[in-house]
Amino acid sequence: MTAEERRKWIGVLLDKVLTIHEQGKHYVSLDINNLDYSIMVTVTAIKHGWGANRGYDFYKYCIMDLGTKELPVMVEYLDSLIEGEEESK
Repeated sequence: MTAEERRKWIGVLLDKVLTIHEQGKHYVSLDINNLDYSIMVTVTAIKHGWGANRGYDFYKYCIMDLGTKELPVMVEYLDSLIEGEEESK
């Protein structure tokens, strides 16, 4: 994966996470870390926010230069948390 492709994927994920944060109904985090010669991105979500004895509803990570099959899964899940996403497609 090229540096430009990594930036594009990270930009898509960041935009969706920020949209979800602005809607204020779900807890979502995006972590970006250097990993040797690649980048690891991690998306974590709690669908209806924090609560007693709650675990994560979604946790995925992707080491961007080893495989990208997780990236579309991350995007699809984040899309499911964005209100009004279906109407805009």
